[in-house]
Amino acid sequence: MIGDTRRFRSQFVSGRRARVALLAAFAAGALLAQAPARAGTADDPVLEVVQTDYHVPLFSNQYVTVVDVNIPPGRGTNFHNHRDDALNIYLVDYPPKSAGQDYGKPVGILRGGKSMPKAGEVLFQNFSNSPIINRGENQGSPGDGTMHVIETEFTGRHVFGYTPAERDPAYVKVVDNDKVAVWRLTLQPGETAPMIVQKAPGMRVVIHGGEIAEITPGAKDRGMLLTDGKVYWQDGGVRRAVKNIGATPVMLVEMEMK
Repeated sequence: MIGDTRRFRSQFVSGRRARVALLAAFAAGALLAQAPARAGTADDPVLEVVQTDYHVPLFSNQYVTVVDVNIPPGRGTNFHNHRDDALNIYLVDYPPKSAGQDYGKPVGILRGGKSMPKAGEVLFQNFSNSPIINRGENQGSPGDGTMHVIETEFTGRHVFGYTPAERDPAYVKVVDNDKVAVWRLTLQPGETAPMIVQKAPGMRVVIHGGEIAEITPGAKDRGMLLTDGKVYWQDGGVRRAVKNIGATPVMLVEMEMK
């Protein structure tokens, strides 16, 4: 009987140790799953933008390559090349712990701790003159916001040889250089942005979606339901006005090439 009791105690202790070890392994795995992505080093491979983690190619044509960059909390990208001029259109307010790392340098919080980009902000980067290799990292905790931006790379130099026509003040110009002009348009319910002329190809990015109608001379008004984050290529040679026919504000960013 005593021997049986000892065997029972030994089996109980062994079983408890196994359960403790199993729980410890599970906890370590859970912590590992929640841990931020490892900071890159100069020994890591360098990829192209369209091959990079959390960079999803949307479309490409003879003018641009458009990529949806969406980095969740606790994740980071690979090192990647930036050789072509690029336009970043921010879809959301960037989290405070958004970080970046240039190749061979330490990770640092973007903008040196100053205010992060806001939804609808636009940044043009002249990488054709100053190529770089870098990566991004979202150091936020689970439940924090994503780093979400539409990145447009200008994959060739296409000169259309004109200056875009000035648009109504409803269109706020946010970028104007020798390659592109970019406007941000915000319409409250019932508001209309007057007719514009778009001569060259361009692009529309939806920051805050809703219902609009595009008004084109000689045609029936065309209703559209736009959702956040959608990207639309727009051919040149068109005239249009835009009216908010929905119940919520709409914010669009429109780019026109030069």
